[in-house]
Amino acid sequence: MAEREKLIELKDLQITFGTGRKKFVAVDHVNFDIYKGETFSLVGESGSGKTTIGRAITRINPVSAGEIYFKGQRISGKISKEMDLEVIKKCQMIFQDPMASLNERAKVDYIVSEGLINHHLYKDEDDRKRKVEYALREVGLLPEFASRFPHEFSGGQRQRIGIARALIMEPEVLFLHPLHPRLQHRQARLGGDPAGSLHLWQQEGAGAVPPGDRGPDCDSVRLHRVPLQVLQSRPHSHWGGPGGERRGAAGPAERSHRRVCAPAAGGSQGQATAL
Repeated sequence: MAEREKLIELKDLQITFGTGRKKFVAVDHVNFDIYKGETFSLVGESGSGKTTIGRAITRINPVSAGEIYFKGQRISGKISKEMDLEVIKKCQMIFQDPMASLNERAKVDYIVSEGLINHHLYKDEDDRKRKVEYALREVGLLPEFASRFPHEFSGGQRQRIGIARALIMEPEVLFLHPLHPRLQHRQARLGGDPAGSLHLWQQEGAGAVPPGDRGPDCDSVRLHRVPLQVLQSRPHSHWGGPGGERRGAAGPAERSHRRVCAPAAGGSQGQATAL
């Protein structure tokens, strides 16, 4: 069996805010890997540090200790400008709040293609428009919506615009917050060939079952304030690029109901418990 390609690797990650007596440790001793073609779910209550970890991987939040690797190369701390641009281009995030994540003064055409423009990922204007049209169709929006402003859309349609903005970059890693239930089937398509994806799944009680192939090894993960719950789930489908052909879909897979919970901060540091 061929060895899987490791896209993201976290080693003893720690993220803090503030200094001195006001220093707050948001996450500590986080270790997990994300492989090519899989969906990885990170589950916890609001404020547990899920988004903080995602923002650190995309180099929005600085890392206090530990290391982050992308395809075997360190991306935490000071890195070259070329590597920084590569991370920005290949690691995309879909934000939870569609109202705050879109530029209200820009048309959808520019919002969706801003990454293409910044990284020069199109041949000419016709190619750029074709890619925007394809991305909008992929998330269930009409191509003519490209000439409208965000305030002309509903919340669900705005979320689809945010998805299209990430999808058009053909990223290798996607970071996704939980979306509206009606968009979950669209969300599943984003993890297609060749990307891996990290789902930041909010849980306010027992019983939430996020999409994902697996979760991190809880023996080496601690999130402050609440336990981190992870589980194994189904593989996602694989989809082609702008050519439109479906490159194959994962067959039916049994969902594992085995859950492993890490101890909360300040609690017992013994072995994780399988439920």
